[in-house]
Amino acid sequence: MFTMIKNKPLILLLCLVIIFVGCMSVSPNTLGKSVTANSTSTGVYLPLLMKEYPAGNIFGAQLAVIDDAHGLSMMKEANSGWTRLDYSWASVEPTEGSRNWGNVSSLDQQIANGDAKGVKTILIIGLTPDWAVFPNISCNGKIKQEKFQAFANFMYDLVSRYSKPPFNVTHYEMWNEPDVVGGLGCWGDSSDNLYYGGSYYGEMLKTVYGSMKRADPNAQVLVGGLLLDCDPALELKNDDNSPKSCLSANFLKGILEAGASNSFDGIAFHAYDYYAGILGQYSNPNFAGSWNTTGPVTSQKAKYLRNVLSQYNASQKYLLNTESGIFCFGDSCNDPAYGFQVTKAYYIAQEMTVALADEYVSNIWYSVYGVRESGLLNNSNQPYQAYYAFGVTSKSLQGYKFSQKLSLGTGMLAYEFVNSSGSKQWVLWANDGNLHPISLPGMPKSIQRISDTGQAENISPSTTVNVHFAPVFIKY
Repeated sequence: MFTMIKNKPLILLLCLVIIFVGCMSVSPNTLGKSVTANSTSTGVYLPLLMKEYPAGNIFGAQLAVIDDAHGLSMMKEANSGWTRLDYSWASVEPTEGSRNWGNVSSLDQQIANGDAKGVKTILIIGLTPDWAVFPNISCNGKIKQEKFQAFANFMYDLVSRYSKPPFNVTHYEMWNEPDVVGGLGCWGDSSDNLYYGGSYYGEMLKTVYGSMKRADPNAQVLVGGLLLDCDPALELKNDDNSPKSCLSANFLKGILEAGASNSFDGIAFHAYDYYAGILGQYSNPNFAGSWNTTGPVTSQKAKYLRNVLSQYNASQKYLLNTESGIFCFGDSCNDPAYGFQVTKAYYIAQEMTVALADEYVSNIWYSVYGVRESGLLNNSNQPYQAYYAFGVTSKSLQGYKFSQKLSLGTGMLAYEFVNSSGSKQWVLWANDGNLHPISLPGMPKSIQRISDTGQAENISPSTTVNVHFAPVFIKY
């Protein structure tokens, strides 16, 4: 049962007074404390308020190159507001202390291209120069501890440069999949039987965070997009039936054990499902995710991360899913009879809905051209059904915030969202393979369904709607 609060303006005023008094109580000696580029101090930085209206657009897709030839304008037409870009430290600082910004002029142009279209670029910091790489590793990720400060100096200069026009970057992902050994982010350490190298990575964050905030207090420092391979609570097997190790999932615990909870703002992670070969069906057994139980696996991974954060009193940290998608393997993926392209259209609408319900700051599809058939466009920029479904979902949910998960009976997943004017929107789909006639509490203003083409199918408003795999958007 819910109690109606009738005097909302008074309540909001009281909340603002409390926030103001709380801010004023912070010591003037620590508030916005200035640090030098050579300092490891982080100072005190008030977090951005992420959940206020008007609601921003959290949805995006990663482009191969951020320009029109590779789909930038098409993604903007589909209401994409975010993308990501790999950035090479080694290119700018091949020798310690140098700054060769001309070596990344093509990246500069891409970031400016995105900003001109109103698309935010998350910079993925990576490719450690040889002079700073940790000894005896074959990939350019993990940094020698004695070079942490050199990296902090570099990040001070980088943030100072890219926080301003024509770039206006605000989010920095500290390596891509750092919880991996021997490739990708390459901070993972399989010899660390507790935290898989997370504590060492946390020490790096502690060194660099203050320098980045000094360059731009609004810079958002992100734990690099965690692969988060599997849930340690599950008893999983490898292909040879040997026990599967999920030690890498402790990487975040290591960061927090290192005392680095005040040295990052948010956590980026990656979540993919796998097509089951039947229309509408997918799963990710590594996190016990499935079309007919949890829905898209992103919610399972978010639940795991938030549980870890709560154990360390760090629940205020926000999440971003910076790689989402559904994979398909084999020659049949583009055969219409196989059902994958239609399933991908349904899936992207489901996944985006769940991302908004889980209150991510950003949710980025990987990618526009795709891997393992996850693309929204083919290499000639011809749209798949999922491209249209992305646009329908992003536009429909623009300006809405999560309100509640609805209980509409067995075999249904349903979410309620609300906008700043109080208007409600429901998004629902069946997760049991059956057609469900759903009785609505009143006459809606509009009803749309994701069609097999990925485009919106308008349904005449009624107090009853039939729901199957295809997500249905109901606005009141």
